[in-house]
Amino acid sequence: MLLGRLVFGVGSTSTGVITSRLQTFWFKDHEIGLAFAISIVAGRLGSVANFLFTEIVADAIGLRTTLWLGTMLCGLGLIGAVAAGHVHIVGLRRIGRDESTENNEPFQLSMLRKFTWSFWVLALFLIFFYAGVFPFVAEAPRYFEDRYLYSQSYAGYVAGSTYDIALISPLFGFLSDRWGFRGLWVLAAPTLLFSGYVLLGTIPSFPPILFCMMMGLAYTLVAAIAWSCAPFLVPDNGVGTAMGLLTSFQMFGVGVSNAILGQLLSQTRKTTSEMWGDVTLFLGSCAGAGLLLAVALNVMDWKTGHRLRDSQATRKLAGVSSSLDGSLNSELEKDYLLNANSDTVSCDSVLGIIT
Repeated sequence: MLLGRLVFGVGSTSTGVITSRLQTFWFKDHEIGLAFAISIVAGRLGSVANFLFTEIVADAIGLRTTLWLGTMLCGLGLIGAVAAGHVHIVGLRRIGRDESTENNEPFQLSMLRKFTWSFWVLALFLIFFYAGVFPFVAEAPRYFEDRYLYSQSYAGYVAGSTYDIALISPLFGFLSDRWGFRGLWVLAAPTLLFSGYVLLGTIPSFPPILFCMMMGLAYTLVAAIAWSCAPFLVPDNGVGTAMGLLTSFQMFGVGVSNAILGQLLSQTRKTTSEMWGDVTLFLGSCAGAGLLLAVALNVMDWKTGHRLRDSQATRKLAGVSSSLDGSLNSELEKDYLLNANSDTVSCDSVLGIIT
């Protein structure tokens, strides 16, 4: 069982990193936020389908057959991955790129020096943000049963509403592409999460469904927008490495947070209410740290050239301008070589190139 979960974890995280790399390659100057958001929705729909139907199917056909059915679904995923790779290669050929040299990205420690400080702040932000989300979602049904005396099924329904909000993530991805200001979108996420923990901890009658919706909205903003910030903060040949690092940092933060929650919930000298108070205090502190890091990310982006501020239209305009400048410089160099016997390039030749 442990070996199987290890193989599953390696496969799923590797798939996520590669998918992010492909999305960045094809959508960086286009609808990158929307592309990331659609990917998130697809993953969440798979999770919802698993939670809704696995138990029903297992009761109907047996556990062993259900496991083989899951294996078949993984096989379909493999076929999809092969198809995506084929489409990627065809796309490269159509734009005149050689697939054998498209991704020449060997890992080198020197590559990390080219990553901006904003990227490392983003990595720390993801550590604390996810440390305040995933562990709570895992323990939320038990928390709602103890504090609000919900039934097990209703508590699970309320906790699951956190991921239901993810269905609107394409909207946020589209808006971030169209309007820009990704840093401010990211800042809104920990603000919502931290506010939710404050309300949950200070107002005894605060509706848990409202808290889960606030957490779900914050999670959606981060999943759709924060991850799509990374390609703008690292060199193009380091995107795959950057996504792998962010995934590792995320898993590290969630793992440490889960371990701390286990210790907090195993205290024998405190009542159940006191233990859950410690849990919400710890997770709220993680959300607060994420809020401070989101502020730092926006400040650093403001000081280093507004990498996260540009909208899709602005990036396209900058790309066209850069292309025109490159063409003009190339023509000037050719004119200079043709007139190498003269001391300077004539004004008439320069005006001719420009016009």
